Amino acid sequence: MGDFLLSDLPESIFYRILSFLDTKDIIRVSTLSRRYRELCFSLPFLNAVVKEFDDEDEFSRFIEFLNWFMALDFGDGDDYSMIKEVKVDICCKNLGIDIGNVIVSRVREAITRCSIEKICLVLDGIDTLDLTNNVLGSESLRELEVKLGPDGDLILPTINPFRGLVSLTLKLLRVSIQSFGEWISSCKKLKMLHLIGVVFMDKELNITSSSLEDLSIVNMKQYSVDEDFYIKVSAERLKLLRILWPNANPGNTPIYSLTLHAPNLQKFSWDGNVFHYSFDGKFESLLHSYISILPSPDVCKEHSALSNEIFAKAAQTICRVSSICITDHCVEEMSSRGLLPKFCNLRSLTLIRAGLCNNITSTVDLLNSTPHLNALKIGPKPYWLLYFIDAPVETCYNAEYWESQNLEFVHSLQEVEIKIDGDQEEIELIKFLLKKAKALKKMTVRYTSEGIRKHALIIAIVQRLKIASSSITIDFLPK
Repeated sequence: MGDFLLSDLPESIFYRILSFLDTKDIIRVSTLSRRYRELCFSLPFLNAVVKEFDDEDEFSRFIEFLNWFMALDFGDGDDYSMIKEVKVDICCKNLGIDIGNVIVSRVREAITRCSIEKICLVLDGIDTLDLTNNVLGSESLRELEVKLGPDGDLILPTINPFRGLVSLTLKLLRVSIQSFGEWISSCKKLKMLHLIGVVFMDKELNITSSSLEDLSIVNMKQYSVDEDFYIKVSAERLKLLRILWPNANPGNTPIYSLTLHAPNLQKFSWDGNVFHYSFDGKFESLLHSYISILPSPDVCKEHSALSNEIFAKAAQTICRVSSICITDHCVEEMSSRGLLPKFCNLRSLTLIRAGLCNNITSTVDLLNSTPHLNALKIGPKPYWLLYFIDAPVETCYNAEYWESQNLEFVHSLQEVEIKIDGDQEEIELIKFLLKKAKALKKMTVRYTSEGIRKHALIIAIVQRLKIASSSITIDFLPK
């Protein structure tokens, strides 16, 4: 009965199930019946996943197995060409052989025998992966992902053989080629580029593309530690951009610079210390933004005018968005400089905070700049932002305080989600919103384990409170 149900599934679903298995397990499934054999040997992918080898002998047996699989008689001579994806995910630590060349040669064999469209190489602990001599060059290749580990060197050919790439992802590796930006720019069909934890030889990454739509640059570095790094992006079709700078230490701060031309940008996530920012255009297509930037520590001390310029330009960039997630320290930087823009199009706001009573003045300034807000979420600050938290301010901001601010957004507010620890300031804000937000349809209060003790108190307060909205749903949920 089970055999009938599984083997009679549509091939696309059957393939999807097997995609979670490595090659050895797929071979085992193929022995269950003739039908399974036919399905397994017509898979459009090859997964070779081994998290760790005990020794070189075990690795040799794995390679023998891989060779055996690739040499199998697939029946029809054209069946092997059905394989479109190859994934190799192995741990290369503590092995004294040149695993990179062995793996690449096997993948190359697959490329020569079929029109591979996607290659994923996850070789944790490898020293060097040499892709020169066009070893993976293929007109059919559309997606390439390589992850080596922070000490792994990726050696690329000077002349780019991957000009047909649509998607390129590089993770935790060092790129051993100069002018990497030019190399990327030569990929004329590239739509997605993700560079995560990549170390470059140059101090400048200059990308010019007429096809790029999705770009992530996260924790990039230059070969020399704490060297300056400049990013220049000119991409007419770019829709999604994520920039995350490494943390900067006071007294030893590299210059992190971003120059941007992306007139059709729709989503922009920007995090970390910034020394310089410039752009052209008005970002009229920008709808969503996450922003958590700070001026570099040395900039704050010596170049206050430069800090003002950074946040003024950041404000100009995000002022037209309809939804935003922003950290309270970023709000405070803008507010203290009088640079908070008027968010006339903003409908959804997520405020990441250190504590409701921290930076309260700047929070009020932000809320006053959102006259048409429909959805408000307030959550605690992530652990990686604790470095920026100041000492708590011993002041209680009660419901009367919030009423005195004449917050215009409260009249259009329809949805609220607030994560609390049970502090009095948080309860007071809830009381204010319930009392004044006549259009409010849903409120979700998420409490921590520390806030459970005050859970009953919050419910009691809500039950006694006059609620302005007649159609509101209130939920109390654990985080």
